[in-house]
Amino acid sequence: GGQMLFKPLSPTAILVSSTDPFVPAKLDVPQTTAGVRLVDQWEEAFKQHENKTYGARQSQYLRHKFVCFGLPTPLRRKLTKQVQAEVATPLRDQDIASAAATAFERSEREFHLAAVDLLVSSPHSVDLPFVRTLIKTASWWDSVDFLAIHVAGPLCRSLPEREQATATMREWLSDEDLWVRRAAMLHQVAYKGATDTALLFSSSLALAPEQDFFIRKAVGWALRSYTYTDPPAVQRFCEEHGDKLSPLTLKEALKRVHAKE
Repeated sequence: GGQMLFKPLSPTAILVSSTDPFVPAKLDVPQTTAGVRLVDQWEEAFKQHENKTYGARQSQYLRHKFVCFGLPTPLRRKLTKQVQAEVATPLRDQDIASAAATAFERSEREFHLAAVDLLVSSPHSVDLPFVRTLIKTASWWDSVDFLAIHVAGPLCRSLPEREQATATMREWLSDEDLWVRRAAMLHQVAYKGATDTALLFSSSLALAPEQDFFIRKAVGWALRSYTYTDPPAVQRFCEEHGDKLSPLTLKEALKRVHAKE
């Protein structure tokens, strides 16, 4: 019975995600002095520790979409933490939004990832339209997935109207931007028992016809994360809709289920 799940679907996953180099542009977000200053201080710290050789390797790994200072993640986080510790007055929500937007207007990837870390530490400083703007800016999986799971995710859970969050995520699912669609698919990854399964499964089917690798992988990942909570539900879904889901999606979705068999 289980074998039928993996019958090949003709078109293999392709990468339609753009790998054109990122061109920074102004974001329409009100700037605050404290927000801009924070990013200027990041820049000072990042430049002091720049490593051009490692930066070239990082850039290559990111398909030359971004230039990089060449800071390994633990070092980047240590530096931003040090800068944060020196900030005299606590940052207000508008400062955090301003810092994130300012960082996403810079070229180097470390700025974007530092901004994502800042938002992950206080997701409620911003709203979903703001998160969508950042997802569409400097888009690649390393920023988008954190914004989806650790910023959009908590924001959706805290909206007084669950329907409102669901409606917004359904809008994102049909967004023309592939990364916004991926984010909608992934926003419940950390929800465990709080997962809206109707939304999870309908989103999976909505994106099932897509051929892009990043979408197919996201659908599989979202389904797999729910196997930590209810493996039979995911198995049933995959058996019932196996003909619509790509082999990549099915393989990802059932990884843990099959590992236990």
